[in-house]
Amino acid sequence: MLDARGLTVTYGPLVALDDVDFVVPDGSLVGVLGPNGAGKSTLLKALAGLVRPAAGTITFRGERINGRSAHEVAKRGLCLVPEQRGILPGLTVRDNLRLTMERSDNALTRFPALADRLDQPAGTLSGGEQQMLALARALENDPSMLAVDEPSLGLAPRLVSMIESTMHDLHRSGKTIIWVEQYASHVLARADFVYVLGRGKVVWAGEPKELEASPVLVQSYLGDASAGAV
Repeated sequence: MLDARGLTVTYGPLVALDDVDFVVPDGSLVGVLGPNGAGKSTLLKALAGLVRPAAGTITFRGERINGRSAHEVAKRGLCLVPEQRGILPGLTVRDNLRLTMERSDNALTRFPALADRLDQPAGTLSGGEQQMLALARALENDPSMLAVDEPSLGLAPRLVSMIESTMHDLHRSGKTIIWVEQYASHVLARADFVYVLGRGKVVWAGEPKELEASPVLVQSYLGDASAGAV
């Protein structure tokens, strides 16, 4: 479904991504792991059209999309749920949902916890509820691919498990997902394929069981994966 080749992104003199190849098969859940500053968020932003690559190509569903604006990429079916969720905190939950949908029935069926919060300002929701709202908005237009950046960031362990279950359910329903996550163990338990980034480069790519079998790689780039550190 998505094929990025030789992807390079720079911020002034800083090279954030350096000649990255990244492939996402249709219907797969692909995890992206790595330490802070590895280029994970930059990768998603480049794929979604929020930053323009200095070099390389991005093909989505057979069409070259690098150089297209973010709203054009979203219309083609690649939807980014950014780090920090991207909701409008001053608007109510109802109004946040209305920005992307005429009716909120589907969203409330998938995320029933939001039903009792419709008239509450989105900024006063718990972290987990804010993440539900962000996912509900992203899913309403039924994107072909969902790119989710650090959905568990700042959440309590109970809510982290809820997010993991949500991602698993979306994948089982047929959704193609790119999942950038700080909790390595959760990604390794659910992903079909995993990329590990380090200093803007792909330092490893393969199946989760292969990564778990490489303690040197885990310690070098992910810390203690069993504890969820990235």
